[in-house]
Amino acid sequence: MKITRSSKSLLGVLLTFALLASLISATALTAFADDAEETNDTKYVEKLSVTCSDPHTGNTVPKSTVQGVVTGSSDLLDLNATAYWEYCSENSANDADWLSVGAGDEFAAGYYYRVTYTVEFNVEYYSFAENLTAYINGKASTTPVADILKDDKTAQFRYEWYVFEDTPTDSFYYDAVQWALFYGVTTGINPTQFVPNGTCTREQFVTFLWRANGSPEPASAENPFTDVAAGTYYYDAVLWAYENGYTTGVSSTLFGVGDPCLREQIVTFIWRSAGKPAATVSNPFNDVPAGQYYTEAVLWAVEKQITTGTSETTFSPTATALRGQVVTFLYRLDGIIRA
Repeated sequence: MKITRSSKSLLGVLLTFALLASLISATALTAFADDAEETNDTKYVEKLSVTCSDPHTGNTVPKSTVQGVVTGSSDLLDLNATAYWEYCSENSANDADWLSVGAGDEFAAGYYYRVTYTVEFNVEYYSFAENLTAYINGKASTTPVADILKDDKTAQFRYEWYVFEDTPTDSFYYDAVQWALFYGVTTGINPTQFVPNGTCTREQFVTFLWRANGSPEPASAENPFTDVAAGTYYYDAVLWAYENGYTTGVSSTLFGVGDPCLREQIVTFIWRSAGKPAATVSNPFNDVPAGQYYTEAVLWAVEKQITTGTSETTFSPTATALRGQVVTFLYRLDGIIRA
């Protein structure tokens, strides 16, 4: 991979951080041992769900804090959990190429990062099952199931990601892009670029929204749109959005594939997906007149701080939505849902 800026100075900084920081930092987490199968007085935990300080947001490695439990059907069990952070200029399969980073070290654009979680508990009658699966903040670990179990009391799993070269850590959309990467909302336009200032098309945004909702299968195969072909990456997303009333297309037969998504459309899609909640704030924007299809959506989005507009008095409803803006809207919506 070609690094677009000097890697020498950055590597020096990161190495200095690594020398000053602890190689292994504990992470605040709660782990839920679901689907415990009881066999001969032993409960085998088949699913481990871990929540922790988000590894994908913030421009520094999370600081060390310790909290952890495993809960079965009715039992509270002791847990020991640690997180080990590393970085690499290439996504190398050789562990020797990865260098340690510690709490407080800054993430840097153009580098790969990974955090390895080790979870241990030593309680009689409880063991991890051989088919143990692991989830980090609701997302399946990138570690294959066959490699998660170290022994019947120890699980180790990992999440890996890349900080896009065009996503600086001080940008307003940085956290949102990392969130979108972590949850599979986007993979960028190529392995090294997200293009935050690029135009977001209608099919791109509906796909982002669909993925942020877990990529559900459409309940119906009904497709009223002649410009939405089966087999395209957005086919299921558009059908899902249509059947749920999040979009009606630009006409009865066209979805508008390839058309830029406007800011008024973005907030309306999001508002509809949230259940069309009523807004209770006054209208601060002189370019959002009463009675438009997007008026209530914009006011709700302002109330929930999903958007603050393009200025104190303008929302710019007909302006083209940029990719950095739309993932930020979705990230803020996700924060509301998870709160």
